[in-house]
Amino acid sequence: MVAKPIAPTTEHVNDIENDLKQINESIRNNRKTSTVSLDAPIQTLVISPTQTTTDQSNKAFATNFFANVSFAYDALLCILKYLKIHERPRAASVCKLWNLAAKDTSLWQTVRMKNSRVSSWAGFAAALRRGETRHLDLRKMLVSSTRGEEMWQEFSEHIGTVFSLEIIDLCRCSARIVEGLFQSNKNLRILNAVVINDDSINLEHLGMLTRLEELRLRTCEPGVITGNLQSLQSLKKLNQLSLTAVRELGAKGVEGLSELVNLRSLELGECGDFDSTFAKVVLPKLKNLRRLRLENGQETSCCTLEILDVVAQLKELAQLELVNFDIKAGFDEKLQLCTNLRKLLIIPTYISQSATTNHIVLNAVQQVASTLKVFTWGVTVELLRVTALYVDQCEESTKKEKHHFDECIPVLKPVPGAPTADDEDDEEMEKPKEESVPSDVPQIEILPLDKVEFILADNLPKTKFTIVKVPYHATCKQQLVE
Repeated sequence: MVAKPIAPTTEHVNDIENDLKQINESIRNNRKTSTVSLDAPIQTLVISPTQTTTDQSNKAFATNFFANVSFAYDALLCILKYLKIHERPRAASVCKLWNLAAKDTSLWQTVRMKNSRVSSWAGFAAALRRGETRHLDLRKMLVSSTRGEEMWQEFSEHIGTVFSLEIIDLCRCSARIVEGLFQSNKNLRILNAVVINDDSINLEHLGMLTRLEELRLRTCEPGVITGNLQSLQSLKKLNQLSLTAVRELGAKGVEGLSELVNLRSLELGECGDFDSTFAKVVLPKLKNLRRLRLENGQETSCCTLEILDVVAQLKELAQLELVNFDIKAGFDEKLQLCTNLRKLLIIPTYISQSATTNHIVLNAVQQVASTLKVFTWGVTVELLRVTALYVDQCEESTKKEKHHFDECIPVLKPVPGAPTADDEDDEEMEKPKEESVPSDVPQIEILPLDKVEFILADNLPKTKFTIVKVPYHATCKQQLVE
């Protein structure tokens, strides 16, 4: 018996083809059914279009469910950004989605503690680590008067564990807290402590902040630095430095600042003991300096004119601020060479020879009228009061009619930039009175501030100028008005 070869079974192949055909037909039927089901409400429920719109919107929402959830999450993040730090825990307790959103790292990049209180710095530091916080702003934070020392002790113990911190703005605190940050947070790029309670601060470990770019230190009352400024030489990346209300800077090795060649902004307070070293050694090496602010240079040893000589050579320097400086003879001639300046703030001391000082300032700014863009002139309230008292006494002694000029300043004649016609009229009116006055006595004119502004407007057509009235105790807080 001969065995026949087994023929390939076609039944199995036919079954697969039939199944595929049935699947394709069912898909087509489902598509037709879904199309009819969508069209059916439009045809049958013409009376209720609102229901149709709702069904279609629900279907569209279900189709793009994950995209809609993502949009809602992004919108929730935008809303939570407006909440204060102590309001976020309440929002996190609403639901799981809100809890997840409240812990998003984008909300914790900058943490501002204004009108907020920290009960546990250990837990708060953990939250900062979890949120990868980079900027911690403690200004106007609520600090309990009963446990202030305990709170700052906890702060010093736990703030070093937040390695992501790059910027810290401190509120009123002791110098010990600031000195601790030099060692605990070495990744800082910006450190601002402008309300230090103590009258002394130690900068010995400041050189450990090798990544530091901006440093602002200010004591509440004029204080001193224990040690010297040599630690600043290690801060090669520093581009903004502010050491104000710190006395005896000239004796603390101020020449060390010459190593900070990347400085773009420099603020120094209590410059009264600066000798020629600052002008000849420090400033010439700061080629990248764009802003220079010097305060309290009213001592005789302060080299104001030598500083202006160097300022004229720093081509990048565009903003100069001199606060409580003695404006001496020759100031206008030196300022005339500073054609690189675009912004200028001057607040003279007005201790003596106020009329001469105002004459020099008026004449000096007119020398740089073509290049100066912004000029702020600070006049102390004490000068205005003394001038008003002087005017009243003169009017009473000569029995003149009182004009009640409340805001006037004395200016040595001839007034720089004053209209010539006005000067001639004044001279003609005062000829009979000047006969009894010796010729060697300097003549002073009392000018109302509005007339001073008129003179400035006439001679500084391209400059935005402002005359500010400020008490002497607040002169160091006055900034350039732009």
